[in-house]
Amino acid sequence: MRRITFFILIIGVLLCFVSACKNKHEKKLVVELRRFKEKTITLPDNMIAKSCDEQVPPDTTLLCCPLKMVVYVNQDGCQRCKLWSLLPIYMFILENQYLVNFGVVIILNTSDMETAYNVLTEMRFCKTVFYDLNGTFEHLNPHLPANEQFHTFLLNEDNRIVLVGNPVQNEQLKKLYLNELNKK
Repeated sequence: MRRITFFILIIGVLLCFVSACKNKHEKKLVVELRRFKEKTITLPDNMIAKSCDEQVPPDTTLLCCPLKMVVYVNQDGCQRCKLWSLLPIYMFILENQYLVNFGVVIILNTSDMETAYNVLTEMRFCKTVFYDLNGTFEHLNPHLPANEQFHTFLLNEDNRIVLVGNPVQNEQLKKLYLNELNKK
């Protein structure tokens, strides 16, 4: 009986500890997100715009759209996996291509542009991608959170953050994005 009571007590203490750690982590994320949303985003002017469709020139006007969703892909981890994860974003672009004042700016921080280009061609990803070969985007935006969940965000005409998160991964967030996009 003492062992069971002791075991239950240990489990209770561990659950309290885990809950406290989780709350502390969530609070840290909220603070990080709040700080991030207070800043403007600077888009580098030295990026290389490229489209996988050789017949269609890259669309650099995306950088000037009044509303733009930025999808930043850093060098960490499996590049091929990250590029394939852009496929739902591609579908989102196609679904919303009728919106006049909206564009999607995909920034790839890669030192191997040729491999990234080949993967995107293999995927038939026929939209403009901006290659940031020197890591300038992160340098110009040191407030960019390390958490990759925050590497997709909606910017207004002043490059201020309106929404943070990937709308293709969350239905409620997608509704917020579409609501914001349809306001203009």
